[in-house]
Amino acid sequence: MAKLGGLAKGCGLFAAGVVALIGLALIALLVWVHVGGPPTPLPPPKTAAERTARNLKIFDAAWSDINRHYYDRTFHGQDWTAVRRELRPKAASAKSDAELYILVLMPMTARLHDSHTSADPGNKASFWATVRSASVKEKCPPQPYKIDLGFWPGRSYDPKGVTAVADVSKGSPADRAGLEPGTNIGGWSFTNPACGPSRVSLDILPSANGPERHVSYLLDQEPAETSHAAHILADGVEVLRFNSFDVENGGWLLAKLKSAPPSGVILDLRHNSGGSSSLLEVVADYLEGPGRPLGTWINARGRQAQKSRPPDFFERIIYHDLGGPSAFQYRGPIVVMIGAGSGSAAEVLARSLHCNGRAVLVGERTSGGVGVAHNYQLPDGGELEVTIADFVDPTGQRLEDRGVAPDIFARQTLAAIRSDRDLVVEAADKAMLRARTVNPHS
Repeated sequence: MAKLGGLAKGCGLFAAGVVALIGLALIALLVWVHVGGPPTPLPPPKTAAERTARNLKIFDAAWSDINRHYYDRTFHGQDWTAVRRELRPKAASAKSDAELYILVLMPMTARLHDSHTSADPGNKASFWATVRSASVKEKCPPQPYKIDLGFWPGRSYDPKGVTAVADVSKGSPADRAGLEPGTNIGGWSFTNPACGPSRVSLDILPSANGPERHVSYLLDQEPAETSHAAHILADGVEVLRFNSFDVENGGWLLAKLKSAPPSGVILDLRHNSGGSSSLLEVVADYLEGPGRPLGTWINARGRQAQKSRPPDFFERIIYHDLGGPSAFQYRGPIVVMIGAGSGSAAEVLARSLHCNGRAVLVGERTSGGVGVAHNYQLPDGGELEVTIADFVDPTGQRLEDRGVAPDIFARQTLAAIRSDRDLVVEAADKAMLRARTVNPHS
């Protein structure tokens, strides 16, 4: 408390200036929102001519944003001008927003074979209501847009697969349907009626787990997994799970690392889809120390190295860290659990810790979805996400479409899930016992 008070006393004038700057920034933001702000979405079309004009405005905006901002100026071998000539007539003839997105914009972004470039409609609820084949006239409570599948989807490296089952929730419909972690899915579809539960249908590819088959089940309305959690194993090792790199998880994780036992920490990134690159740099600093290489971002203008670093003044405020040291490093041994559901910043952190000799990786290959993306608003209120930078790890290896391989392979099984065992945690704990004898930080 004395330290915090001394900081406040010594930085009083500076803090006042900061408050003033923040105030000006908020005023500027309000002016932007109320005067400039995002463009007003196009009104619904009333005639066929208006529909065509609307479609072309949306298509031209999407194509141009990719043409202007995409990091790879060769567009991964695509002739982007030819793509416009081919798809623009199809966009003009689309009969609805659903057709425009499903038959034109989504396939256009898919041609780049890029995990971060995609097109999303503006009003998702009405969009998917349009997609539904059957209309329901009865009045009933609205169904949630986000659907809990009962399993965590991940990247499938099977040439015929689109998704892998990264993990399964005990007692869920996916559990009851017998979905085994590691299963590759060839395709899937939803029916999401206005009334009643949603249904998911999956085409399961043949594997060691069984033959090709079709699985269909109704979805439960169950609470989603919490975004972070911690528990201590019998040998004193602490397991820290966080599912995204965001402000809430960031403050929680940094506080946990400060109080973590010296006997070791297991980071669970199996359900982590990524997030803030700034938080990634700060977390890496806590685990490796400042200045350690995370990799290199590559955009259309060149390369920029990314390194671990301490939190800056504003980040310490955001992460409730003013009372702690400005520089901190957890020096105990580290094991990181990864899997098909690990993406983006989670993959970068795991790979950096491994390349810098700081962690053992346990689990399965990650999703290979690493890039920096920016969102651009489309004229209908939809969003276009465009990859503006690619990433290579400290050794120069590209992670997109390749992922991060574990040092020790471990996978959950449905039988273990039903018995409340976590085979990946057990393998990670065994790896931790070995790491204690060789990790110079322990």
